[in-house]
Amino acid sequence: MRHEREHFYPSALRDFRSVRAPEGLGVFASGDRHFDNAVFGRDSIEVAEDLLGKDPDLVETVILTLARLQGTDDRAVSEEEPGKIHHEFRPGEVAGKPIPRHSAAILDSLLERWSDQAGRARKELTYYGSVDATPGYLRLIGRFCDEHGNAILSRVVESRAGERTTVRETVDRAAEWLTRNLEASRSGLLEYRRRNPRSLKHFYWKDSGTGLLHEDGAEPAIERPVGATAVQGLAVDALDSAAQLVGKSDSAQAERWKRLGAHVARKTLSLLWLPERGYFASGFDRCSDGRLRLVTTESSDQGLLLDSAIFQYESPSEYQGHVSAILRRLCSSEFMTDYGVRSRALRHATLTDHADYHGSFAVWPKETHDLARGMRRQGFSRLADELERRNIRAVNESGANQELLYVDERGHLVDYRSLPGARRPERLQAWTVSAILEAKRRRGSRGLPIFSGADGWKRALETELLESI
Repeated sequence: MRHEREHFYPSALRDFRSVRAPEGLGVFASGDRHFDNAVFGRDSIEVAEDLLGKDPDLVETVILTLARLQGTDDRAVSEEEPGKIHHEFRPGEVAGKPIPRHSAAILDSLLERWSDQAGRARKELTYYGSVDATPGYLRLIGRFCDEHGNAILSRVVESRAGERTTVRETVDRAAEWLTRNLEASRSGLLEYRRRNPRSLKHFYWKDSGTGLLHEDGAEPAIERPVGATAVQGLAVDALDSAAQLVGKSDSAQAERWKRLGAHVARKTLSLLWLPERGYFASGFDRCSDGRLRLVTTESSDQGLLLDSAIFQYESPSEYQGHVSAILRRLCSSEFMTDYGVRSRALRHATLTDHADYHGSFAVWPKETHDLARGMRRQGFSRLADELERRNIRAVNESGANQELLYVDERGHLVDYRSLPGARRPERLQAWTVSAILEAKRRRGSRGLPIFSGADGWKRALETELLESI
């Protein structure tokens, strides 16, 4: 075991100022060229959750922004549905000034794909191709109210339809959107299917074309409903939050959402667990006859179940088996690197003919942070501390609070240009910055140990697992 001094380069606070958006928009997804001047629902929620205890004013601004942009109509071209929280918002002007030329070019391209004539005339895009922003919104508001009280529920905003509405009413509409989708699902799980053939292929955070792949490299059948393991725990938390926010004012509705959350949890644990392999499937699609087909490719997605209440619906022995299995997999050489957790198991590195940015060489500080948060929620604080330390190392050694890093099969940090087909990461990503700020807030300037190599991780893991029994 060795110690290393932490320097926290580059400055997370300086970079965070670069992604704070004017005009009460909250945060831009990036300070780089692809996602600057764009407010992403999922990204904003992630940043807000990270900063709940540090910047409540910003969190409130994020909530109000999402409330204003909440879907009110049913539009297939933009994937809008009543109650749905947006995926991507791009205005043509920011603070009264036209957006830069490179941002305007991206906006024009996306308007052609995802907007009707009215949107193009306004030079403003609001696109809703996300299945996780809506449950994320519910969980964020629940956590905000737990920490700062319920006053925000009475705040009034103007909806996209031009009507005055309260945050509380947007909560009800978001919960009803989630309920409708779950009750219409034949699997009983949260699913998605694009209606616009030019939409994103996948509607959860791994939304690239290769974010979810079968073991033979085939893409899921996206013309039929698809489900991602990563969002099921979030759906459970969202329904719990909605029930708590309703409180005593509508006990029947609260009970309905609690029962639905319990149903999603039990379905996830029974349908997606692979007992013969000892891990959770990454998701599922459907065969042409409608039968469920699991995506058995192993990914880090199963670890995102840790930051949810999903395991409270099983016995202590089942809980111990599932959680310890997830931790052992994430801490194995298939996933763990000195810079965080790989998005897909290393043995699947040849699944694509390029280094895809949700693949075996991709390490996202955002996801490593989410996994650390889940470990801490399940009581594995030392493992969470270690993941945060590796996140800080990743940012320091790469020299930027960037979107993702590439780590080769030897565990070396490599430049994206050395890998076939690898995408250039955004150099300043908002949710990377917020992850590092949260790690710094939690850890201060303490120098904490790094468990070097596989043996070190094994010792730490075994210690924590034994103490949890």
